[in-house]
Amino acid sequence: MEPLRTPQNVMANVGQAAGADSTVGIIDFSEQFILFSPIDVTQFGYYNSTQEQQRDAWRWISEQPNRYVLAAATEDLPCFQKEGSQLMGVAHSDE
Repeated sequence: MEPLRTPQNVMANVGQAAGADSTVGIIDFSEQFILFSPIDVTQFGYYNSTQEQQRDAWRWISEQPNRYVLAAATEDLPCFQKEGSQLMGVAHSDE
C-alpha cells in the first residue's frame, strides 16, 4: 500500500522522465512530493490559490529549458496544453 500513500514512485518516474539536469514545478501538491524528488523542485506558493500557482508556473516554465510542470490529471490547466503529457503514476488517489 505504501506506493499509493506516498509520492515516492511518482517522483522517481518524474526524475527519470525529466532527467537529472531538469527542474519540475509542482502545482497544488503537498511538501511530501518535494521530499521524495530526485531532482530540483519548485513550488508556486503553498498558500497561493491554484489559479495563482498556474499563472506563476506558466511564467516560470518559459524562462529556461528543461523545466516541467507536475499537476494532477484532474487539474484544470487553462494555460497549458495537456496533449503530449505523461502519466507519472498514482499517489494519494491522484494521477
